[in-house]
Formats: sequence, structure tokens, C-alpha cells
Amino acid sequence: MTLCNVCRGRVVCLLRLCVLMMSGLSILADAEPLDLSGTGVEPSNVMEKLRDIDDWDPRAYGIRNNCIRASQIQSIDFKDDQTAIVSMGRRREIILTLQRPCLGIQRYGFVQVRRSSALCATFDSFEVVGSRMRCPISALEPHVRLSQRDE
Repeated sequence: MTLCNVCRGRVVCLLRLCVLMMSGLSILADAEPLDLSGTGVEPSNVMEKLRDIDDWDPRAYGIRNNCIRASQIQSIDFKDDQTAIVSMGRRREIILTLQRPCLGIQRYGFVQVRRSSALCATFDSFEVVGSRMRCPISALEPHVRLSQRDE
């Protein structure tokens, strides 16, 4: 079972899993067992690590007032037409979510449209290369991997 299309089955996306668990959805109760083989994570530690999710401070990832400094961005990799992983260096990653799917952004590329030296949710956007389609940023959230807790 893959919990997050962003991670493509390699890593569990904690933020989205945590939201599912907190919402009380019964979907997890009926789901097939989670296969953690190859991730370096012991199943007995998963719940403990999920409880620790509140310890992650967005400021430690460079997120302040829902903005990140453009000069700290090393790469932006769109996983689909609405979600990207932003690499901030020092093994820090941020999940960037657009307000709606932006058709072609993963395939054709993008241009950042910023108002300042920071990339901010709700204020800034991306444009698909070769079109005039503007895609506003909805959210910037830390991308926390289970394996990071052990390090």
C-alpha cells in the first residue's frame, strides 16, 4: 500500500498520514498492512515516531510566515501537477502544494513568479513553461521522513 503519491512508495509522508489518523477515518483499519521493508523503519516504532511529529518546527526547515528564502532553495521537483518537493539543503525538504492541479507543470517545467526574495504561499505562484497558466501556491510544509528521527 502506498500512503503518499509524492513519496512514490519509498518513504511514508508523515504529515499526510498523521492527518488521516487524526481525522478518525476508518480507511486505515480496513487497509492492508503497511510494508516497511527496505525503509529501515521498525513497525513498532512507527506510532512513537508519529506522536513525535509535533516536535518538528517549520522554522528548522526555513519556513517563516509561510515563506521560504528563494536563495536557500536548491531544487524544486514536481511529483505531479499539484505537489512538489523543495530541497533546502542539509537534508531538509519542504512539500509545496499548489491551490489546484496545474496541468503540464511536471512535464513542461515552470517559472517562479515571486513578489520578493522569498517564495510564499498565497502570494506567489508558478507559470507553466509555454503557457500563461498561473498556479498559486497553497501551502509549504516540512517533509518529514520516518528515518530522519533515528539520525
